[in-house]
Amino acid sequence: MSIGLSFEAQIQDVSEAREEVMDLAEQWNIAAFPDENSVSLSFCPIGILEIQFEQEEANHWIMSGECVTTPAGPGLHKVVADFIETLADRLDLEILFDDEAEYMDYHDFKKMAEDHFYPWLETLMTIPIHQLEEEEYTSLCLCWDLNEYMPREIPGTIITHMGRFSITALTEKLEDGIEAFADQFFLWKNPIKDALYYRNCALNELWEHCYFAPSSRSELDRQINGFIFFHLEQALMMDRALPFPIEAYYKLCQLDGKDPLDLTGVPELRYETKIGYRRDQITQDFGNVKFIFPGKYKYEYKQTEQGRGINLWTDESDPLCPLWQITGFSRNQGDAVFFDQGFEKVRDIEEFQAGEGICRYGWYSSNDELQLAAQIICGAQLTLVTVTLHDEEQRDSVLELLHGIRALLPKEEVRQQATYSSRQ
Repeated sequence: MSIGLSFEAQIQDVSEAREEVMDLAEQWNIAAFPDENSVSLSFCPIGILEIQFEQEEANHWIMSGECVTTPAGPGLHKVVADFIETLADRLDLEILFDDEAEYMDYHDFKKMAEDHFYPWLETLMTIPIHQLEEEEYTSLCLCWDLNEYMPREIPGTIITHMGRFSITALTEKLEDGIEAFADQFFLWKNPIKDALYYRNCALNELWEHCYFAPSSRSELDRQINGFIFFHLEQALMMDRALPFPIEAYYKLCQLDGKDPLDLTGVPELRYETKIGYRRDQITQDFGNVKFIFPGKYKYEYKQTEQGRGINLWTDESDPLCPLWQITGFSRNQGDAVFFDQGFEKVRDIEEFQAGEGICRYGWYSSNDELQLAAQIICGAQLTLVTVTLHDEEQRDSVLELLHGIRALLPKEEVRQQATYSSRQ
């Protein structure tokens, strides 16, 4: 259930076409990422046009592209369509296009939004309201990348790329009309990059990606925080009447040691929970094991001197934060078993049922630091966990996270498909 557009054109000079794509992207201030036979164009944080070059004969190539424009919104759809048409004009190409929102047919932005994007959003919102009211689920995710972490589940709420909404709040918002809710849901609702666009880009980053950690912690934090500050302050300069995430902005300024802008008279954009999924606990998948971590924990992959990879989670801004090291192995045949080698030094060993798996853990000391060693077996997967504690008092909090682990046996794939359409 999405809206998008695609195109195809025959070309003879692939080098010329690729160069034209790159030049036009630079002129339009669009980030371009070229590969051997493709170019990815990032129009906004959740809007990418993939252009492919496929050779059919010696001097005959097919240039094609595709972009899914929901949930980013009609503004993205328009600019991608304009880019494709401008590219075709500059290369003097005839293009075949498939525009599900019909913008490339009529070039009428208002008609496109009202006939396609608002009905799409209205249909999308009726699905969770019905399913939660019928108690089919306790909570739901919409427009969420299931390969990413999962925010903490709160019964009766919907997780989206633009924030968490309760069914009650969502129902009230929809009573004001779908276009009003579109202001808060679409990243790029209007034809241009206006104050709403800049604010919503920052909101998406705050909700999904921001660790609410100081920029000094890592380059990733510096980039995330800088993106948020730039987009929020740009929105503020363009429209001080637009509701603004005041609490989250002040909190990030405080963490970063930054003087906030004057927000006198600026209305506050309010949610039922604090903005930022990572200000709470999150669930992180590791194979068939689900770990619960504080959202501030940042992931890092390191290789040992022996060439083995270790997955690390910790909060580097806190020198006393426990360090979680996780590795995994999978048997080619049969179920995994506990690994005795290296576990001889572990004391006070205990076991518990971890979902559909079993976790065995105990304690030992290394370099005068307390260590927790754990093994989880579930199906063919053996997961090894080592947690370094810097304080004896951290035992209880680490054990609480450990006992939150859930392992799941692989299920036989069953495909169920439901089709939702906003067209008559």
